[in-house]
Amino acid sequence: NLYSLPANPTSDDVALLFLSTYSDLVRIDSPEKNLRLIKRAGTGNENLFFRQYYNDIPVYGSWVRTSVQDRGSSGLMLRNMSGRYTPDMRGLETEPLLSAYDAGNRAAENDKIESAEELWKVVPSKLWFYDAALFAPECPDCPQVEHTPRLAWRVVFSSPADGGALRDVFVDALNGEILSSRSRSYEAQIDIETGNNKTSDKCWLDTGFDDAWYDEDGVCEYQAACNVYCDYWPC
Repeated sequence: NLYSLPANPTSDDVALLFLSTYSDLVRIDSPEKNLRLIKRAGTGNENLFFRQYYNDIPVYGSWVRTSVQDRGSSGLMLRNMSGRYTPDMRGLETEPLLSAYDAGNRAAENDKIESAEELWKVVPSKLWFYDAALFAPECPDCPQVEHTPRLAWRVVFSSPADGGALRDVFVDALNGEILSSRSRSYEAQIDIETGNNKTSDKCWLDTGFDDAWYDEDGVCEYQAACNVYCDYWPC
C-alpha cells in the first residue's frame, strides 16, 4: 500500500486508499498515479469519477466510480465502487512509431480526403490508449471482446463526408491501422417517454399513462412529436 490517510481525510483520500490497498484485486497498477479525478457529484454521499491513465497517457472511454458517504462523527465510509476500464496494462508500448502528422494522413485517406493539409482538425492530435472491449455491448448473448489496449493517435476533424460534422478517428500509433472511425453527426432518432410511475405490458400504447418527454432535438414541445416509434416497432 503506497497510499495512507492524512489526519483529516477527504472522500478523495478514502477512495484512493481503497484502490491502492486493493490494486491487485481491481488489477490497476499504482491507482494513485494511474487514476485521475475528472468529476465529483453529490454531497453527503459523494460520487467520484476517475479516468484511467498508463504512463501519463489516458485510456479512452475508461471510468472508475467510487461512492463515499460522510457519516459525521463516524467518519467517511466507502459504500461502493464500479467502473469500466482496462486491467493489467503493464509493459505496454508508449512511444509511437507513427507521427501525429502521418496519423492525420491516414485519417484523411480513410475519409477520402486527399491529404492532411486539407484536414480541418479542431484540436491537436493526441495519444490515447484505445481498447475496443470498453465499447463492446454487455448482454447474455453478446460476443465476448478481449481487452486489447493499443497506443493510438486520436484525430478529430470536420468531415466533408458527414456534411462537416466532427469525426473521431483512432489511428494505431505503431502500424497506422484505423482502429475506430465515428461520426458525431446527429442522425439518431430518439423517443424517450415517461410512464408517470405506472406500469404497462404493451409499450404504453393507448394506456393514457405515458407522456412524450425527449426526442433527438431535446424536450418535446407537443405529444405528436415523440410518439411515432412504438406504433411501428416493438419496444
